[in-house]
Amino acid sequence: MSREAERAVSEALERFFPGAAPFFRSGESGMNNTTRFVELHGRRYVLRVYETHQDVDKVLYEHAVLLALNASPALPFAVPRPERTPDDRGETIVRLADGRLAALFGYIEGERPSLDRPAALRAFGRAAGGLSGALANVGVAAAPAYRPYYELDAAHPSIAPADAARFFEAPPADFADIADALRRIGEELDAARLALPGLRALPHQLVHGDLNASNALAVPGGDDIAALLDFEFVTVDLRAMEPAVCLSDLSDAESDEDVLGRMSAFAAGYASVARLSPEEADALPLLLRLRRIDVALHFLGRWRDGVEGPEPLRRVAAGSARALERLRRLEAPLRDLFAGLAE
Repeated sequence: MSREAERAVSEALERFFPGAAPFFRSGESGMNNTTRFVELHGRRYVLRVYETHQDVDKVLYEHAVLLALNASPALPFAVPRPERTPDDRGETIVRLADGRLAALFGYIEGERPSLDRPAALRAFGRAAGGLSGALANVGVAAAPAYRPYYELDAAHPSIAPADAARFFEAPPADFADIADALRRIGEELDAARLALPGLRALPHQLVHGDLNASNALAVPGGDDIAALLDFEFVTVDLRAMEPAVCLSDLSDAESDEDVLGRMSAFAAGYASVARLSPEEADALPLLLRLRRIDVALHFLGRWRDGVEGPEPLRRVAAGSARALERLRRLEAPLRDLFAGLAE
C-alpha cells in the first residue's frame, strides 16, 4: 500500500474508530474506489475510499437508498449497511484531509458467484428481480446524482456528443489498430440516439444499474445470492434497465449458443419473481446495446480525464464492439426469449 493510501486509510479509521487500532487488510478494489477489510472487537467491516469523485451528495444518495433497503424486512439477501461515526453528528461519510470521501460498511459473508452454471444464473436472476421489486418501494427525497442510461450525452461529463463522434469516426494513433471496433461503436451510438425518444414513456424507478458478478456475493458453497453490493451508481432509470445490464454482460461467452443459454437461465430466474410489460420486454435488445455503448463512453471519459492510460479503453472498446455485433446477430432469438419476461 502506498504511503498516500496508508495515510488515507489511517485517517478514515481514526474517524470511525477514534483512539482504537483496528486491524485491516487490503481487499479487491473496483475501478472507482479503494477497499480495506477491517476487524475490531470481533466485528468486521469494509472501508471504502472513493477515488474518482468528491461529491458528498452522490454518496449521501447511495447511503439513503441502502439505509432504506436495510429497513426492508422482505429483502431476501443482504445489501451494504453504512456505519455512522461515533461522534454527535453520526455521519456515514467522512471527508479526508486530501478531499477524498470515505465510508464504512458492515461486513457481509459470501464469495464471488461463478455465473457459469444454469443454477447460478437463475439465482442471480432471482436476486436481480427481487432487488427491482424492493427498489420500487424505496423513495428518496433528494434528486439522483446520475442520469438514466438513455441520456447518452451524460454518460461521462468530459465527453460531449461531438467529441465522441469524432473519436469513434477518426480515433487517434493509440487506437488505430482497433479503428474498426471503434467505428462499430460509433455506428451503434448513432442508431441508438434515433431510438431513444421512445424509451422515455416506459416505467421508471430506482435501479442499481451495475449488477454483475463482481457486485454480488453467493452463499459459501452454494448458488443462492447472499448479498448485492456497490450501489454507487444507483439512480432513477428505466425499470427494464436492471435486467438489461445483467443480460448485456452475459453476452461475453464462447459461442452464440452459450450466450442464449446463459441469458435464458438468468431470464427464468428473473421472471420467477418479477415481470416486465410487453413494451419493456420489446425494448430489451436496444437496452442491452445501450449498456455496452454507455460503458465504452464511460471509459472514453476516464481516458480523456487522464484517470488511466489507453489500455482499459482499448480493452473495453474491443469487447463492446464484439458484443454489439453479437447482440445484433442474435436480435431475433433474443426477442423471443425476452417475450417470456412480459406479464
